[in-house]
Amino acid sequence: MSFITSIGCTYSSFTETRVFHIPQIDTYEKLYSEVDEVEGTKIFDTWFRVDARPFKQALLNIIKRWSYMFKQHLIDHVTNRYRFCLSLISRIMAS
Repeated sequence: MSFITSIGCTYSSFTETRVFHIPQIDTYEKLYSEVDEVEGTKIFDTWFRVDARPFKQALLNIIKRWSYMFKQHLIDHVTNRYRFCLSLISRIMAS
């Protein structure tokens, strides 16, 4: 086992978080599409109209925020691992 592998700078260390977050991101994106297709107003019994557009918009915003949170966490994790590995390699090359 090499030194780089022993400290976790491998391809699998970059992909293990990806495997965890991608299904969750896909779930939120699918949920966003489903909620977006729901009608904003509904008429009951020909006289009672319910305007759910503000609720729908608020719900879409919440779903998008959760999706963005998982995406941002994934980006931050991969970026930090990449920077760590680059700094490690540069220290190894310098010594």
